[in-house]
Amino acid sequence: MLPVHVQMEKITIAGRPVIHLYGDESPYGSMVYYHGWGSSAESSIFRGGIFASYGFDTYLPDAPYHGQRQSPDLDIGEDIPWRTLMDLVQRNNDEFQDIQDYLKTDAIYLSGHSMGALTVGMVLKNYPVQGGLAMNGAFDFVALGQHYGLKPQDLEGIDLPMEDLASYRGKVLYMANGGQDQSIPAQIQESFYQALVDSGVTNCHFSLFEDVGHVVTTNMLDEGLTYLLKEDK
Repeated sequence: MLPVHVQMEKITIAGRPVIHLYGDESPYGSMVYYHGWGSSAESSIFRGGIFASYGFDTYLPDAPYHGQRQSPDLDIGEDIPWRTLMDLVQRNNDEFQDIQDYLKTDAIYLSGHSMGALTVGMVLKNYPVQGGLAMNGAFDFVALGQHYGLKPQDLEGIDLPMEDLASYRGKVLYMANGGQDQSIPAQIQESFYQALVDSGVTNCHFSLFEDVGHVVTTNMLDEGLTYLLKEDK
């Protein structure tokens, strides 16, 4: 279900399926929302409708092997192979160039949950976008990998946000994590936030929602969108 003033259409960008949500006006530019592992653009429509109702021209791409891009080459189950997940984050990052070319603007915000939040961290590092809203993510991929038994060398070929903190300067970043998250430990993202601050990056914020698990809450969305729009002046 969508807010009454929000319209939806299914489009393709570079041959890949994307759901487009938009209202009567989009005063804040574009929002690209990345879903998590095992989810899809289709299951994110309600969340995308919130962004559109706020005044964002909103785009929901399916990650590789998810949603309309499902393939027998990879079974997306509850057991997450973390190196595979990181490969999909890298592919999301690489495919963002096509989205940016399609939108023909740098007035783009990013948002995402879980795997989608990891994508926000990588894309925000590599592209000239306005800012990002990352929910239940962790941008220190090495620390996250170690939490799941990966060695640093296991992440060869993966772009690491910790290696270029200066790339976040001039961009707005809101990070929110659940204190009871059993999938992505909040302290990893909090440590990344502190590294950003120590490196001189401003316009970034971290919120810990103590009693929240690996889910997105309305309070996260409200606080995050309020922060993005307040800081990006």
